[in-house]
Amino acid sequence: MNALELAILFHETYERLAPKFGYETRTETRKFDPTTPNGRLMVSVCGEILSTLAATDTTGHEPRPNRREGA
Repeated sequence: MNALELAILFHETYERLAPKFGYETRTETRKFDPTTPNGRLMVSVCGEILSTLAATDTTGHEPRPNRREGA
């Protein structure tokens, strides 16, 4: 799974579950668009999550957090 695929899966799952938690999503953002600022951010976040998961060692220990970009 790549970052775009994960972002789409996350978005679709979020939209499906939102009503069960009493949350109504905005009509204009119900369809995922990876070309919007929000879509690009979500794909980028998913890419970092996938990188972190890939870097987790086989004993389950997580790597140190990535402290980039103003952190």
